[in-house]
Amino acid sequence: MRLSLGLAASIGVLCACSSGTSTTSASPAPSAAAASSASGETARTFAASLVPTNAAGNRVTGRIKLSPSGRAGELTAEVDVRGGAEQKQYGWEVRSGQCGEMGQTVGSPVAYPVIETRADGMIQFRRPVRITLSQGTTYQVVVFADNRSRDTIIACGVLRPE
Repeated sequence: MRLSLGLAASIGVLCACSSGTSTTSASPAPSAAAASSASGETARTFAASLVPTNAAGNRVTGRIKLSPSGRAGELTAEVDVRGGAEQKQYGWEVRSGQCGEMGQTVGSPVAYPVIETRADGMIQFRRPVRITLSQGTTYQVVVFADNRSRDTIIACGVLRPE
């Protein structure tokens, strides 16, 4: 009986030490940010200030910020657009390259939520976007004149680390 109690006490001590209450320098499990960084994805926050391209005299400006969401293959988009037409739906996407270049679209166009302005021509929202960005690549955010067509870019901004 004493041996069983001693064994149980030893197991209890071992369990308490492995519960994370110890202050020894054990390596923590890698975070989602570290894991995505190791796979070539960026775990940083990027933002782009949108500048009108003057297509058809538009005045769309704003800011789009992309932050790690904590989920693999997903970023959180914070969109703040001003100067749009009232209650208009705009499409947008991230592309490789600088503004003015016809870069490759990142992910699928359906990954990007529609920018739908209010009566005052503004919109702010925060939504997940199923895309990944690679380290060492330059990206641009483009806003299209229409949600259905990807022909006319009315605003653009280069994503920069925050």
